[in-house]
Amino acid sequence: MRIIEINGALDDDLEELLLVSGRLMTQGQLMRKIILRAVDPIPHPTGPAFEFEDRPDDPMYLSIEIPGADADVDLAQAWSVAQEDMQAASLILERDDSFDGTIRVHRSCIEWLEFFSVRHPNPMCRQRYQLELAERRAGLAALKRKAQERLSFGILAELNSI
Repeated sequence: MRIIEINGALDDDLEELLLVSGRLMTQGQLMRKIILRAVDPIPHPTGPAFEFEDRPDDPMYLSIEIPGADADVDLAQAWSVAQEDMQAASLILERDDSFDGTIRVHRSCIEWLEFFSVRHPNPMCRQRYQLELAERRAGLAALKRKAQERLSFGILAELNSI
C-alpha cells in the first residue's frame, strides 16, 4: 500500500486522481480552506459547492446568485462580494428610482441577510443579521398586504418572488 508523504509531496497516483477530480490544491489553497472551515459556524456545509460569477466592471452590478446558507462556499469571498453588492445597492437606490431596481436591491439584501444570519463567524453578528432579516421580512409582508389591498397584482407578483 502506498502512503501519502507528509513532507510535501503526494504519491503520483493520488496526485493524478486529485488533478482529474478537480480537487488538487496548492498548499496555500489548502491552508485557506482549513482556516475558513475553522471559523465557519457550519464547518461541513451540506449544500452544493458555490462559485461566484465573474463580476462585470459596473458599480451598479448586483450578484445574480447569492449562496444559500448551507452552500459550500469561501466565506471570505462571500463577505467581499456582499460588500460589493451593498455598495451597488446603495448606488442603485440613489440613481435608479424604478420599481425593478428597488425590488432587485430588496431581494439582494434579504438573500445576503439569510446567508450571514447563519454563516457569519461571529455569533453576535449572526444575531444582529437575524434581527435585521426579521425586520426586512416584516416590511416585505406589509408591502405585500398593501399591494393586495390595492389590487396591484403585478407588484404583488414581484414581491412574492422575493
